[in-house]
Amino acid sequence: PGTTDFPTNAAIFDDDAAGSGGDNNVASLLSPIYDMSGSTTATTSFDYALGDFAGSGLLRVEVWDGAAWQEIFLADGVDIPPTNSGVIDVASFANAAFQVKFTYDDENSGWNWGAGVDNFTLDYEIPGGASYDVILDANGMATLDMANLIQSATDNCGFVIVTTVGGTPTIETLSLPIPGG
Repeated sequence: PGTTDFPTNAAIFDDDAAGSGGDNNVASLLSPIYDMSGSTTATTSFDYALGDFAGSGLLRVEVWDGAAWQEIFLADGVDIPPTNSGVIDVASFANAAFQVKFTYDDENSGWNWGAGVDNFTLDYEIPGGASYDVILDANGMATLDMANLIQSATDNCGFVIVTTVGGTPTIETLSLPIPGG
């Protein structure tokens, strides 16, 4: 996006692709909708980059609070190579139609560089639900089917589920087919 390349594939807003005659090019990328009703915690983070051209071009991140878009992050005014946003608390915006929107705006100055987003993470906890009894064997060990610990997950790409038991993270990667791919 006009800066150092991301180390992996990323979503890129390329203002140069709009051509030199394009003014006020604005492009947005929306996450899926997440039902976070009743969540007690909610955080997001992502990697981003901004190729600022002579003081023009910005990357804005907003979340849908159920009634309006609320800005939670803004990168503006300088070139920023791929960088992590840090953890952003979004619990106060949780609702049944929660969504994240990444927007690049060239600020009406014509032919600029662009911005990029990668490694978007949304973590939230919804209390309640059925309890899950674990029976330990004679050695105090148990084997769990991780699918029994997942309430639901929906996405158009692959995603990773991380659970922690006794301080040891267990990672399970689920790959879903990409439509048309």
